[in-house]
Amino acid sequence: MDDVAMSAPSAASLLDFWEAGQGLPPARRALLALSLGVAGATPLALENLAVGERDRQLLRLRELLFGERMASYIACPECRERLEIDLSTEGLRVASAPETEAPIAVTHGQREVRFRLPNCGDVNAITTIRDRTRAREVLAERCCLFPAEAEAGPLPAEVVDAFESLAAEADPQADTRIQVSCPACGRTSEVLFDAGEYLWTEISAWARRTLREIHVLASAYGWREQDVLDLSPSRRRQYLNLVMAG
Repeated sequence: MDDVAMSAPSAASLLDFWEAGQGLPPARRALLALSLGVAGATPLALENLAVGERDRQLLRLRELLFGERMASYIACPECRERLEIDLSTEGLRVASAPETEAPIAVTHGQREVRFRLPNCGDVNAITTIRDRTRAREVLAERCCLFPAEAEAGPLPAEVVDAFESLAAEADPQADTRIQVSCPACGRTSEVLFDAGEYLWTEISAWARRTLREIHVLASAYGWREQDVLDLSPSRRRQYLNLVMAG
């Protein structure tokens, strides 16, 4: 998707996305968010994207909406201390897209089981499976290139484990991890970074803030929601300052 033009969605589109996204599983919500930035795209049309490619493009969308710098807070995995982290979209982005055509080969006994790289449709298909072990099995079964040759019943656990590990190596953007050092407990930990959920958190905060601004300005001036959204952010702030000044 590197050659596909991406543009920032309108404020009204973002509010619609925020409203619709509250009832969606994270994987489906991520595709809906990405479809906002690609003209004519639908979540269904994007399901063939590798998971890492989806996340690379979500980082592009995040840059268009909020810029490159990503300041955030997380809880230390060890002691739960609140930590401030300073990231950037450029620092999180893997340089190249994954090689989706190359099969993933797992040797099991005298056999070789071959898989394709998981895509967004595969991840969407397992969102309702609550048992993590079964979800991993179903994902591997969906990606197995020769399901008819597979052994009867679920794939062996060691094959699923190997497939998951090799898929993460083949598509590192789908398994982005950041290192955090905690001054409270002195430990360094690895934390999984979810581009879709990070962007959702930011859009949710923006939407709530924007709705409050709409409420204030609509109450003061009798404007419609779209009237407020049509204002540039700087002009909107000026009107808010006037209202607050009374």
